[in-house]
Amino acid sequence: MKIAYIDRSFHKKTSSTDFLFNILQNHFEVKRFWDNRWDNGKGAPFGKIKDEGFDTILLFQDAYDPNYLYKKYGFKNIIWVPMADQYNEKYLRYFSSEKNYKVIAFSEEIYLKSILLGIETLRIKFYPEPKSFKKKIFEKIDVFFWYRKNHINISQIKILFKSKDINKIYIHNSPDPSNEKDIFLSLDKEIRKKIVIGEWSERKEKYLNILDKYNLFIAPRLKEGIGLSFLEAMSRGLIVLGNKDTTMNEYIRNGYNGILFDAYYPEPIEKELLSENNLSEMSKNLYKTLLKGYERWKKSEIEIINFIDKNKDKKTVSLPDIKQSFEEWTPQSQFHLLKHLREIGDNDLNFYRSKFNGKEANFKVKMEFNFLFSGIFPLSKNVEYKKLSEVGLMSLCELIIDYYYKNPDLKVEEKNNLKNFIYRYLEPIKNKDSRELLILGEMFYILNIYKEAKNYLKKVLEKPEIKRKVKALFLLGEICKKTENLNCNVYYKKALSILEKLKNKGPGKMYLIASLNKQLGNYKKAKYWYKKTIKSTINPSYISASYFHLGEIELARRNVKSAVENYKMCLRLNPHHKKAIEELKKLEHK
Repeated sequence: MKIAYIDRSFHKKTSSTDFLFNILQNHFEVKRFWDNRWDNGKGAPFGKIKDEGFDTILLFQDAYDPNYLYKKYGFKNIIWVPMADQYNEKYLRYFSSEKNYKVIAFSEEIYLKSILLGIETLRIKFYPEPKSFKKKIFEKIDVFFWYRKNHINISQIKILFKSKDINKIYIHNSPDPSNEKDIFLSLDKEIRKKIVIGEWSERKEKYLNILDKYNLFIAPRLKEGIGLSFLEAMSRGLIVLGNKDTTMNEYIRNGYNGILFDAYYPEPIEKELLSENNLSEMSKNLYKTLLKGYERWKKSEIEIINFIDKNKDKKTVSLPDIKQSFEEWTPQSQFHLLKHLREIGDNDLNFYRSKFNGKEANFKVKMEFNFLFSGIFPLSKNVEYKKLSEVGLMSLCELIIDYYYKNPDLKVEEKNNLKNFIYRYLEPIKNKDSRELLILGEMFYILNIYKEAKNYLKKVLEKPEIKRKVKALFLLGEICKKTENLNCNVYYKKALSILEKLKNKGPGKMYLIASLNKQLGNYKKAKYWYKKTIKSTINPSYISASYFHLGEIELARRNVKSAVENYKMCLRLNPHHKKAIEELKKLEHK
């Protein structure tokens, strides 16, 4: 077997995926190929890979449509290793096929979502060898914080700890790609004098030497794919504090071998948890956890090899088995399973709803649970918004936007609450990034306050993120239509121009190009891109929507027979598509 190991090129810098590559090298002929799409560069050279005789593709983190790789290049054995913090769920659907496509899951979240789609999936839990574990003294609290994204930042740390509880904080100011360094100017003098700021070093030894001087480590992301940074800190004896989400709450038992907090709704850590005796006890338990975990990980090597080497035997986990272990899942996995049971109309839904572990869930999951199962408008009176972190506020806003698109006729009271919420809690946020600007623009758009909406959406256009630029341009076009501005097509054309220049166009981008052309009346081009979308994906949402829009185009061109055929194709994939049903009824009456 010859394996082409397709890896995100950012990992050249971190070497964080070497552990899996090295395992495969011990058993197979393996060659690594770098994927630069994350940096708007070129993807993997699959033509070259085929010419060099590779028969197996392993995709680490960034996915490709396996059906495309099979049809164009003939690759049959395709394995994907998705990361829970950065993956597109639609690609999991591409892997739910009768062909030899498989998934290796390093997190419970990926495992559950994958097996619910009937994908043959191997659940693996990585543990580093604790050979460098050092017994720590907890007389003083010395915190190591790797600043990677603004989702976890110094503002939350100031809430978690009282200033007097901390002796010093080291901030490793080395953000992930597309994230800016924090200059920490907003800190008060009391906390600032306890901070030491460092940056990325190409010498790993330098990083580890600094890490070893501290006894607490704050996991730097809201969620992780594996969590190598905090696992490395654990293996060297640091007690880890992590957000209540994947994968932190899969490794950390709160108060036993680490501490979990809610990054969306941060509250001070109980004083007792931070006592010298408690932290020392956690350290002992952490070492036991690592020893057991590492033993399991060593045994996993043969499982990985057998999983990659065998042909798909269609062994999948049954829904009754998944339901039976409901109480063992983390809260976010329980919630996903409940959503799945709701979608399929499972009779046991209410029974498992009553078992949902809401106490251990983070704020975001709790709000989504209340929204989905109780129909509670996201702006609930029970929430103290001033306690929400910025990422908590933004997550709440995304839920409100989702609520609006499902319930566009907001009540007067809901609109007033929303308006007060925006002006009181969102507008005062300083140094807004593109996500925050877009959310604010969309919130004002929902409220029909178009002047404010345009102001924020235009600021998004000054930022580099392409997806958000396109969304902002689309919303600006919609505002122009609603205010009867004749220049609205300018925005659609700009969005189209950005998308057409992209080298790598997946089904989502193809669908957007088709929709923008349709909006501009370029029906010939729109038809071409909708048909291309249908051919390039197995995602039923994209396919059914494309058929619906093709029906609209044919109807506009007075090709009634063709319009009916497309509407029927849409309903074959989505029997509940309201507009397609309405259009067919109208045509039948004619």
